[in-house]
Amino acid sequence: MVQFLLPIADLERFMLVLFRMSAFFIASPFFNSRNIPAMVKAGLSMGFAWLLVPMVADAFPATPNMSIFPLFTAILGELVIGLTIGFTLQVLLGAIQLAGRFIDIQVGFGMARVVDPVTDVENTAMSQFLYISAVLIFLSINGHYYVITAVADSFKMVPPFTVEAWGKPMLDQTLVLGWHLFNLGARIAMPVLTVLVTVNVVFGIFARLVPQMHVFIVAMPVKIMIGMIFVGILISFMPGFLRNLLIKLKELLFAFLSVI
Repeated sequence: MVQFLLPIADLERFMLVLFRMSAFFIASPFFNSRNIPAMVKAGLSMGFAWLLVPMVADAFPATPNMSIFPLFTAILGELVIGLTIGFTLQVLLGAIQLAGRFIDIQVGFGMARVVDPVTDVENTAMSQFLYISAVLIFLSINGHYYVITAVADSFKMVPPFTVEAWGKPMLDQTLVLGWHLFNLGARIAMPVLTVLVTVNVVFGIFARLVPQMHVFIVAMPVKIMIGMIFVGILISFMPGFLRNLLIKLKELLFAFLSVI
């Protein structure tokens, strides 16, 4: 009979890393889709945990802690950290969706709704288009490698058994992340919004100069055409913009983890 012996310390490390990775996959964009089977998510979590354990072994205490309460709080802390990393990534792509909503209001697509197949939530057309484009560009610039590296680095910054803060500091950092969501969304949409507002002003002047012209009938297709042109220009700048956002994302993430 063949027996497989696994040291308690290695099992404890694997389980704690697994909890952090599982929480990350639950909260991160794309991976939290209902279209991805739970078994696939579990397999990815276990695979990445198995790969990360040797890389982050120095972050664990040399002697395994088998006491129930410290182990329970450590598991809870790993879940909080994993959810924090996934939520921070949501801020990045959520800002792009918010920018799409701002553009839709000005272009006239605000009433057109589509169902996001990833989250099963209704969304505007331009918001969904920018979100899918951002995800594809994010993967093409190896943003997922950057995020996985950030997860590995989080073990050095917040090792297991060291999570202490659960109150106001975490709430303050959550509010900061929410502020950055609206700030980034407005900054992404600002060039297109500026052009569309200028078009509205021009048509307003034409409406006063030429009262016989049906401004609403003429303005709608013009606004759609100009909006689509500038959205195409916006997407051409998206790769460089996402790279800069990833740097900002890591700063936000580490600022959040520093209070834990």
